[in-house]
Formats: sequence, structure tokens, C-alpha cells
Amino acid sequence: MKKLGMSLVEILIAVVIFVSAIIPIWGLMSSSHQQVVRSADEIKISQLTVEILEQIENYGNVEVLLEKLNDNDGPDGPNSLTSNGTITLRDLEGLKIKIGSFDYYLMPELTVMFTAVNDKNNNPIGCMVSLTMSYKSKESLDRTEYMLRGFLSAKK
Repeated sequence: MKKLGMSLVEILIAVVIFVSAIIPIWGLMSSSHQQVVRSADEIKISQLTVEILEQIENYGNVEVLLEKLNDNDGPDGPNSLTSNGTITLRDLEGLKIKIGSFDYYLMPELTVMFTAVNDKNNNPIGCMVSLTMSYKSKESLDRTEYMLRGFLSAKK
């Protein structure tokens, strides 16, 4: 007599083999998803930081900026950002920066530091701008920092 079908034991063995092959792939997909989300959050924060740096660079009057820097002792601390809002940097009363939208869960905090740069004769030639953006990714419990620096040249 010839068997034409599969037994229940053969089906169970096939299912066990299939599941044991799928479980590692499932774990790999999960870790890949977490990395993609972290990368997407970093891209969003980097774009926001570049947007802020460009607005500082377009401030235009580096001499006034240097004078204000000489009057200040240092940064006051982080500037909290609000989605679709305007921030005023504590170091520069006249500089209002319009920021684009970002996801609420990022909770970014911006710290801006200005450092005057002088030539060998101690004449101001510009200032170094250092932006540090602290944020919380969707896939991470800890806050992450992203730093961007730029140089503003004084007009001659």
C-alpha cells in the first residue's frame, strides 16, 4: 500500500525547522529597525542643528556679535526648543531663530557656545560657533548629543 499524504509528525517537524530558521531572521529585522530609527532621528537633529547654524551665520554682523561676547561670561545653559517655535539665544538678545518642525519625542535641548578668535596681534578675526544638540531617540533610553561647529568671519 502506497502513502499519498503527509503524517502529522512530518508536518510538525517541518514547522519546527521553519520556525527555528525564522527566529534569528526576526531578531535581525528588529535590531535593523532600531538602527534605522536611531539614524533617522540623528538625521532630523542634524538638519535642525544645521538650520540653526545657518541662521546664526546669516546674522550678518559679526562685530556686534563679538562685542556681545566680550560682555558675557559664558553660556547660560541649554535653550529648550519648541516645535514650530522661535527661540532666542540667551547670549544674543537680538537674534531670534525660527526653527522647523520636529517630532515631539526628540525633546531637543540646544547649547550654543561662541568663542572669539583673534589673530597673532590680538585683533578679532571672527568667532567659532559650537552647537550641541541633546536629544532623546525613540529607540534609546538615554539622551544623545550631536555637535556641530562653524566659523564666522569678521568683515574687513
